[in-house]
Amino acid sequence: MAFNLMVVAHGPLDWSTVHEQYGYTDKMFEVFPILDADGGDAFGVSIPMKYFNQHTWTSASRFLRALADQFDLRLYDMYTGHQVDLATYVPDGMDAG
Repeated sequence: MAFNLMVVAHGPLDWSTVHEQYGYTDKMFEVFPILDADGGDAFGVSIPMKYFNQHTWTSASRFLRALADQFDLRLYDMYTGHQVDLATYVPDGMDAG
């Protein structure tokens, strides 16, 4: 089991930048390319439940914010299917702290 997000770019992603930003994390979550239904660039973010804690969420959200500063991204919670706002989003099961 894992907590999963889908990240869709409005425009092309520079995959070397995604890789570089992931290198700055603790790598307690996974990042993988996926095919967007509209043919655009997208990737998944998966946090295994054994690492689903505030520390890992902070690392993942910093990674996503760094990319959002460079690319126009839309994030979706894969459990609900709803688009989420990274600035205010707190995953279900995570304390707002």
